[in-house]
Amino acid sequence: MQKINIPLKKKVPEAMQRISIDHKPIVKRIKPAPQLPEEYQLDESKINDIVEVLDNQSKSFEKTPNAVAKLGEEDLRDLILANLNSIFEGKATGETFSNQGKTDIYLNLDKGKILVFECKIWGGKKLLLETIDQLRSYLTWRHNYGVVIFFVKLKN
Repeated sequence: MQKINIPLKKKVPEAMQRISIDHKPIVKRIKPAPQLPEEYQLDESKINDIVEVLDNQSKSFEKTPNAVAKLGEEDLRDLILANLNSIFEGKATGETFSNQGKTDIYLNLDKGKILVFECKIWGGKKLLLETIDQLRSYLTWRHNYGVVIFFVKLKN
């Protein structure tokens, strides 16, 4: 075309002009945005509120010592469980498996936020340290709090 200086055009058949092919896909690909799994954590203020409820219940134990004097650890735990279930609509269970054993109280709050309790009758510093180790064996990476409840039956 450049040598002879005559413009040339390619003749396209009429049938080809009527059919146009669009090379765009019919279905648009949508790539999902990456999302990290939601982390469930108990708020420290909620923990403090729950501990305050337990503290109020323990004060009622102190004010009515004859009613609870003959009760063992499991019976006292069941009283606490009944109280927690009245507040948290049945989401507290006793002797529930968690990680490496059965915890005394297992409170499953909204969206998998879990609080683990271990109950003991006071037996001194050695039992305290053993109970802390026991509680730690029940906790998993999802649990960010654990609570130890000691029932002290000593006078003064």
